[in-house]
Amino acid sequence: MSVRFSRLNGICAVAVAAAMFCVPVRAVSPSDVPMAISADSSSAPVLVQRRARLTASWSHDVAQVGQRDVRVRGRLSEGGVRRVVLKVRRGGRWVARARTRTGPRGRYRVAVPTSASGAFTYRIFAPVGPRQRRAGLTRAVSTRTRFRVIEAQPAAGGTRTALGDPDDFSYLTTTYARWNPCSKITFRVNAKHGPASALEDALGAAKRIEQATGLDFEYLGPTALIPQDNAAKGYPPDTQIVIAWASREQSAMITSDGMAGIGGPLGWGGTVEEDGDEVLTWRRGTVVLNSAFNWLAPGFGTGTTLGKLLMHEIGHVVGLGHAEGRTQVMYATLLRDYPSAWGAGDLAGLRSLGASRGCIYERDGSSPAYRGTGVAVVSPLVVDAAQ
Repeated sequence: MSVRFSRLNGICAVAVAAAMFCVPVRAVSPSDVPMAISADSSSAPVLVQRRARLTASWSHDVAQVGQRDVRVRGRLSEGGVRRVVLKVRRGGRWVARARTRTGPRGRYRVAVPTSASGAFTYRIFAPVGPRQRRAGLTRAVSTRTRFRVIEAQPAAGGTRTALGDPDDFSYLTTTYARWNPCSKITFRVNAKHGPASALEDALGAAKRIEQATGLDFEYLGPTALIPQDNAAKGYPPDTQIVIAWASREQSAMITSDGMAGIGGPLGWGGTVEEDGDEVLTWRRGTVVLNSAFNWLAPGFGTGTTLGKLLMHEIGHVVGLGHAEGRTQVMYATLLRDYPSAWGAGDLAGLRSLGASRGCIYERDGSSPAYRGTGVAVVSPLVVDAAQ
């Protein structure tokens, strides 16, 4: 989540400067005249409006369900002690979620609810009552903020400590690159040549990526497409990622009998992070799984499972490279002795590519557009020969 500020050009700057001297006014009846009204009886009384500026600073970009330390802090520039309301966008309207009051200097702090997972759009409102309106105060509204609440990663048998070294992760590219967490990432699945659990396990793997990164994945339905390369050729216009099962004869991406799967992203430059730093933005992704490995165990248990294979390949689509430790899902070989759950290095790498880094923008401040010359990266996975 982040807040975007449009640049003021020369014309806008002049307009702002002029606004300092052109104070909005409205006529009032003599009975409504407060102390701030001019005493000049030769002209109609006017009320000087005081436009307040409302700031909002979030303690977190993403939080887990039930997390209690998420706060919004800020300051209201006018009006002394006033009501402040945290509102969420829902069903086309703004709904109040929490309320507080500012201190004498206009500062406030309000807790953010985290009882349900999902992506939410919030704003802070400072309404005005009749008395405040008569005093010339106006309603103040903060900029919109995108906030995500994710569930803790499920672990069979209770709480599990992530295995391995938290520094054991790598990126697919030497240039830092990631998906925009402030836009949905859409995907389709071609499970025609996969095992019975193909679609269920693909959705389960995408959910685990969501939980670890704070990215917002949306399944759009099936597709008949079988990718032949990582150039996203033939993708439906609304689709960013395709996950498909195929044999060596059906997809050129499966280059050997021992390759269980391959995955990677496609991205463009010309985008920046909130602080203005350049970043390569992933825009498309491809996962192709070798249908010769349909014998892999369904689900996300211990050992060589289809769930772990999908987690690994979608991890590549997010931007992770291979890990060195055997306890990590992103290890280059699918092993039989470890659970289908993220290791400490996996989790650290996924977090670094997720919502905690904030939104991505075009250089002019607009949302990223799908254009330009792409950079494609893929990485294969093999299965332990001892299986």
